[in-house]
Amino acid sequence: MRPLTEEETKTMFEKLSKYIGENIKLLVDRPDGVYCFRLHHDRVYYMSEKILKLATNFSRDKLMSVGTCFGKFTKTKKFRLHITALDFLAPYAKFKVWVKPGTEQSFLYGNHVLKSGLGRITENTMQYQGVVVYSMADVPLVSPLKVALLVTLLWAVFTVQQRYIFLLVTLMLENKAHIMQMFCFPQCRVFTIGYWIDPLMY
Repeated sequence: MRPLTEEETKTMFEKLSKYIGENIKLLVDRPDGVYCFRLHHDRVYYMSEKILKLATNFSRDKLMSVGTCFGKFTKTKKFRLHITALDFLAPYAKFKVWVKPGTEQSFLYGNHVLKSGLGRITENTMQYQGVVVYSMADVPLVSPLKVALLVTLLWAVFTVQQRYIFLLVTLMLENKAHIMQMFCFPQCRVFTIGYWIDPLMY
């Protein structure tokens, strides 16, 4: 894990500025402490300095993730935002689009939003401007087909008296968890489960 280079910082900030403009400084200078961006395995993580100091106790090859992943750099050095950055970008978004309830479900399943499906839009929004899509209830939305909302969870399998005890870490959203696919390999000590989150739960 290391600080971003000047070129990497410029590339990332140019991408963020399309959505939050000059509000980027509000991500770093926060009233609850100083926050920073760090690069680890081509992914940019956003964390407080307190978390950063704690993370230095782990070697690079043992550290999988720290803080919130904002995005990743591709092999061509382009920066792509990840869905995990939405909670931080949405409050500072300068340009927003609100979709009607009838269009909301269509968008959540990966379809385009037609002009007739727009409830309202921020004034002076330019063509090709980066926007955050909201429902009419001011809830930021995301299309699962565009960001691959496939969460892979690890199952820990322990053998006790030749019987398996499964410990499942569930992702709870509004006290609901929809498991659509399951791949079990009892002969393995650790295996994965395909876990699709119902987009209507947002």
